[in-house]
Amino acid sequence: MKKYEDILSNIEFKTEHLLYLLPIVLILGDWLVAAGLITFIFLFLLKDLVLLQRSKFFFPNKLNWFLLLTWGLYIVTKSEFGTGVYYFVGIIVVPLILFVLILNIQFKYDYIVRFFNLLFVSGIVLSFISFYFLYMNDFNYTLRIGSLWENINIVSAYFLILFMFCLSFIIHKKKGQSIVFYIVVLVLLGIAIFLTQTRGVWLALLFSLIVYYIKRPKIYLMIILFFGLLFVAFQDVIITRFLTIKNFGSDVSSLGRLQAWFASVVLIKDNIFTGYGFDSFMRLRDDVFYFYIVPVIHSHNTYLRSLLEMGLIGTVIYFTFLIKALFYTYKLKKKCTNEYIGLIDGLQLSFLSLFIVFMFEPYFSLFGCSTIVIWFLISLSYKLKYQFLEDDNS
Repeated sequence: MKKYEDILSNIEFKTEHLLYLLPIVLILGDWLVAAGLITFIFLFLLKDLVLLQRSKFFFPNKLNWFLLLTWGLYIVTKSEFGTGVYYFVGIIVVPLILFVLILNIQFKYDYIVRFFNLLFVSGIVLSFISFYFLYMNDFNYTLRIGSLWENINIVSAYFLILFMFCLSFIIHKKKGQSIVFYIVVLVLLGIAIFLTQTRGVWLALLFSLIVYYIKRPKIYLMIILFFGLLFVAFQDVIITRFLTIKNFGSDVSSLGRLQAWFASVVLIKDNIFTGYGFDSFMRLRDDVFYFYIVPVIHSHNTYLRSLLEMGLIGTVIYFTFLIKALFYTYKLKKKCTNEYIGLIDGLQLSFLSLFIVFMFEPYFSLFGCSTIVIWFLISLSYKLKYQFLEDDNS
């Protein structure tokens, strides 16, 4: 008995170990649950930093965060109070906690690989739930099939991000490393993305693969073969869905989105710098149109929603983090060790994809866990920047 007590006493439970729970929580797609876990892990980190004094507290970009927090509080005063506080916590405070958490935990390459493997497992679980929903709908491929996350378009973007990292890990696999797991994950995620029939995600996937230079022709051919087979098997569904893009002016869903964009632009023009407050579209939409073809509840566009709610000032402050994160990935490719290249390329592919899908849905929102996932990627990019580019100014 004493032998086991000695073993347990030698086990050191670190903050980064708790972070392994995040991919499991992401399966639920509830931002409140994920935020609660992130806050708990952050408090655990503070215990290590303050009480045990294991390392110094690292908090970069203080000015940017101060400006964002200050502006966010100002936007709360322009919102319905309860809703304003809810969104301020969800899209500003929780990202801040996650950012500081990621910047202060210690991890090596093997840790981040295990973490992403758990993210891929979460993608597998969500994919199988999508397949189950397809089965429950008698394999009707004309229907849009989501998963546990409440919003189909939001979970589709999560599938897309995992797809990009999985593809990058395959391309940059180490010699002798098995890639069977990643190929299986890639196929499952590809099918899940297809089932959501989210046109913005489809376009982002195609755009990223076209503009991104893939150095491994065999892998490139494998992706072409996979999507080629998918197209042959479901060409009617795919063609019909893409024709709604070509015939944007006659598709009801597209017209509803177009109307939401137009209403947002009209409102933004009247107050472009300071915005109207969090989740203000519903409150103001009837001032533009008294009738909506589709009962839209938001701007259906990340950029427009941000401009509408936080104004140009708040949007610039908020998106500065994302733009800098993408910029860091290009600098990191010249400085980081070869084993991290797959991770860096995954970040680049994801950021490029996000800039496309942002045009179709509000991904910096509280629908699912998209805000948390995106801010994890931003924080990881900053973490690698300070790990490999310590002499650069933030």
